[in-house]
Amino acid sequence: MAKRKKKRKVSRKRKNMISLKKTRNRLILTLLVIVIIVVGIILFVNSKKITCTKSVTNGGFKIDSNVTMNLGNNKINSIKLNRTISAVDKNSNVNYINMIKSSVDELYKTSKNMYSVDAHDNELTLNVEYKETDKYIIDNIFIEKEDEGLSFNVIKEDSNLSYATFDLTKNYNKQDVIKILEKASYICK
Repeated sequence: MAKRKKKRKVSRKRKNMISLKKTRNRLILTLLVIVIIVVGIILFVNSKKITCTKSVTNGGFKIDSNVTMNLGNNKINSIKLNRTISAVDKNSNVNYINMIKSSVDELYKTSKNMYSVDAHDNELTLNVEYKETDKYIIDNIFIEKEDEGLSFNVIKEDSNLSYATFDLTKNYNKQDVIKILEKASYICK
């Protein structure tokens, strides 16, 4: 004959302890999920995205700029600049776009920020993402055709704050950012 194992009786006190642990674990899990959701909502509400555009035709070139800024907790987290430079005079024998491309490459190659430059026919596209905590002048490039070639100027200092300058170590609210960009002739959404 096979021996039967005796069933152990679980005491009522032990059952209550097990039930209490399960309830406590569910409560902790529920509170954790609620905290994660609240933090996510706060981060989403506090993060703002500002997009501004500017188009300028001057010195034989048309420059279209698109700036997108991500703000969170009154700090600029990143600035994305997309700039398209087009030669207005397409009948020229001189390839100004390649000259501009080499100058832009020279300007940004020592930068810690990510950038890309693409040149096609009479158009150059520059994409830059500023994330490092430093001071940046968004409208830092000025280009003009001259009799002997090309004048490529880079603004290194903006004491009058006329060229959309931002210091990523400082605090900015959405209205401050828009005010600075509109002073530099950007149109913001």
